[in-house]
Amino acid sequence: SRINKAAGIQLGWNKINGATGYAIYRMPYGGTTWTRIATINNPSTLTWTDEAVKANNGTVYKYTIRALAGSNNNTLSGCRATGRTMVRLASRTLTGAVKTSATSVKCNWTTSSAVSGYEVRFMVGSNVYETYTIGNYKTGTKTFTGLTAGQTYKIQVRSYKKVDGVGSFYSAWSTAKTVTL
Repeated sequence: SRINKAAGIQLGWNKINGATGYAIYRMPYGGTTWTRIATINNPSTLTWTDEAVKANNGTVYKYTIRALAGSNNNTLSGCRATGRTMVRLASRTLTGAVKTSATSVKCNWTTSSAVSGYEVRFMVGSNVYETYTIGNYKTGTKTFTGLTAGQTYKIQVRSYKKVDGVGSFYSAWSTAKTVTL
């Protein structure tokens, strides 16, 4: 798994029988040489966060992991030679969420030219009411209409970036703001 967290990109993998640890490799997207960036010496550790990429918002990477064995950490397994693609995306900040009518809310968030766009999520309790996609990285404000009068919404924003031929990648959701219509 690959997840954007506040501290960087968190990687996760399956336990390999006989492994005494794991070696984590990274390369720039489009690169040709893997760099070993971490060695995990505990076979029960199945996640690790690449904090070195924390400030590199919008940068695309590839990761791969190899199982290690023995007291000298010899390579036990091969790795996914093509790696797994991931984009470092820092969370956006929802700077405002204000009722503008009985059925609408105006939201503002921080923008970034390193992303493709944003998603704004409205939740009722712990359930997602609606998620809206804003496909322009320059857009940092939008009024959402057609909401339910009298309803309380928790609102969050996150950024996304599309990588041609691979798919879309997402930041973590922002801290929520609450608005009652």
